[in-house]
Amino acid sequence: MTTTSPFDWLKDLCTHFDWLHASSQALAEGRPLSPTAAFPDHAIGEIMRAYFRIQDTLASQRTELGALRQNVETRDAELQALRAEASTARQELDEIRSAFDHTRRTLEDRQRGWEEAEAKWHHERRLAEERVSGLEQHLRDVTGRLADHARTLNAVAADLAGASTN
Repeated sequence: MTTTSPFDWLKDLCTHFDWLHASSQALAEGRPLSPTAAFPDHAIGEIMRAYFRIQDTLASQRTELGALRQNVETRDAELQALRAEASTARQELDEIRSAFDHTRRTLEDRQRGWEEAEAKWHHERRLAEERVSGLEQHLRDVTGRLADHARTLNAVAADLAGASTN
């Protein structure tokens, strides 16, 4: 930077004032800055260069924020799909429990043909327990994935919060 007389500095300020004002508005509204042919060789030129650096930083942050938002949307869709899957598994488990309870009540009501009813009950119980065991394992898997997604969403939310404060 060279030493500039106050008159030259004031002349450059007046010359570039419209650009500085329009650029301030453009940055505030997220629009690109107007190109400039030359930068004065003093503080006004540094201010103008700073505006372009701010524009580059904002563009980079907008890109990063867009990617983070897309990631959140993707994770949210995955989370919704897992919730639906968990809900379906819970419904199936309720149906199995209901069938199991019905079978138990039927056996309690029957007094005759005990051996035949007992053999049938044991068979249905084994099948129900196998299904329940499979569904419980499935629920544990889904719950683990939900927890992983929740941690990921919390990390993304923290990143978004950090990005929005910058």
